[in-house]
Amino acid sequence: MRVGDTAVQARHDSAALAHPSAPSSQGAGTISAQRLRFSPGAPPAGPLGGLANVDKLHVVGGAPVRSWAPKPFASRRTLPAAVLSDLDGTLVHSGELQAKAWLTLFKRHFGIELHPDAPNHFHGSNPEIIRTVVFAERGLTVDMEQAENLAAVRDDIFLHFAKREGVEKVRGAEGVLRFAADRGVGVAVSTNSVREHAEFMLDHSGLGKYVDVLKTSSEHESKPSPALYEEAAKELGVDTRDCGVFEDTPGGLKAARLAGVPMAFVIEGTVARHHFPRPSDGETLSVGKDFHALRSALGIRGNDLTEKGELDAALT
Repeated sequence: MRVGDTAVQARHDSAALAHPSAPSSQGAGTISAQRLRFSPGAPPAGPLGGLANVDKLHVVGGAPVRSWAPKPFASRRTLPAAVLSDLDGTLVHSGELQAKAWLTLFKRHFGIELHPDAPNHFHGSNPEIIRTVVFAERGLTVDMEQAENLAAVRDDIFLHFAKREGVEKVRGAEGVLRFAADRGVGVAVSTNSVREHAEFMLDHSGLGKYVDVLKTSSEHESKPSPALYEEAAKELGVDTRDCGVFEDTPGGLKAARLAGVPMAFVIEGTVARHHFPRPSDGETLSVGKDFHALRSALGIRGNDLTEKGELDAALT
């Protein structure tokens, strides 16, 4: 997996060859400058050139996706500085494996048989989840050291399932990440998964080659804390107000909003759209079952995304 400044610099070098008159860039800190190269004039002031304040979407009803939000990839003038993305359930279908790992842990170590859907509603760090569930189901208090050890066991169980069953990409995810990367847009993944799991999923899904920055719960406070998104933007050298986010849970969306990200594109899976909060002033929200359903909201045109998840046509 190619994660870090090397990947960012390679993109900048490539863009510099394509635009010889553009000033040279130095590493991840120049992503914002890279975006401006595509604009013949300076964009209006404000988040995403002021676009975040128009045609705000209120998510209602059961249509696959309806969006009047800004379409960030519709033109080179409106490209975001970066896209910040969740991993589990957003880029890869790992929710069932994660749930299976939780159910196995609680049954094996505490004799607790949870409803199969219960893990989809867990929030916070894994040790905190373990302490909460064990107390609620058995009235037992688990100290933090024990909880951390059990969380490591759960991680091993998950990795075993993932290696045995494989990791499937969300439809269209590869095409969207490739599209962003090819246009010099920074790509960061911020996930509550531990680093070992995140790297495995990115490597085995083939998505890692598009990722510049990876932030995990191994280094930062888990969502809904904004830390994972704030640190990702910081390492990319961009302002969160000039970014868009890909998410699949209300907790992850809350983390992005707290970090100041105004544009959200949500994959509706284990969490139904009506559970996501309506956007506040200056924020936009688009919801779809996968990235193919979101392509109109994202502004991806031409032949859209192929079945293999790659973009066929350039922007018009």
